Amino acid sequence: SHELKTPLTVISANADVLSGEIGENKWLNYIKSQTDRMNLLVNDLLSLTRLENNNANFIFTDFNLSLAITNTALPFECRAFETNKKFIVDVEDGLTINGSEQHIKQMTAIFIDNALKYSNDGGIVRVSLKKQNDKKVLSIYNTGSGIKDSEKDKIFERFYRTDDSRTRISVGGYGLGLAIAKSIIDKHKFKISIENFEGESINFIITMELYKKYFSAHNTRKEAEIYEHNSTDVQRND
Repeated sequence: SHELKTPLTVISANADVLSGEIGENKWLNYIKSQTDRMNLLVNDLLSLTRLENNNANFIFTDFNLSLAITNTALPFECRAFETNKKFIVDVEDGLTINGSEQHIKQMTAIFIDNALKYSNDGGIVRVSLKKQNDKKVLSIYNTGSGIKDSEKDKIFERFYRTDDSRTRISVGGYGLGLAIAKSIIDKHKFKISIENFEGESINFIITMELYKKYFSAHNTRKEAEIYEHNSTDVQRND
């Protein structure tokens, strides 16, 4: 991915220079448009690789989850309005959690973007965050065609997209977003489930359990997992 970024930067810069010399040109616009798409793909690949190789900058702190979800969701209101969709944000106030705020925001944005892409015209997209006992439950729901039941176990695979060719053309993308979101979920040891009604709606539900107090911004994930493993062994010996 790093090796792709340099030639893409050169192509984009040269296209900008040509555009300045000859003015607006549809062929240059095509070049710049496709270069931008490739940049997005490369950035997604880099992000996913870092997550899978434990090289992502995960800084775990206690933060206001309610505020983070709200601030992530609200910028999508304009896009929902422009695409004739009802956008509902239903977030319970004052919920906090220990985790990587940056990555939880990224995960939430991916699911909201996905919901807006695949919801039907005039449909509904709803972002909800509620407390259930000691857990926080985030759900991103949208009306629309949903997915086939046979695809439920596949949609988090990298580069996987629905078989519907018309949907592929209309929404674009490379099928990496949900793979990135799933990696973030796994790093936090959250749980995800899917409520799918084929031809009607789909709901992604992320259950966030409070992680151990010993896990802070000063601990690596590996250290926390070793601590948890050792604690479990002690309990068994007792």
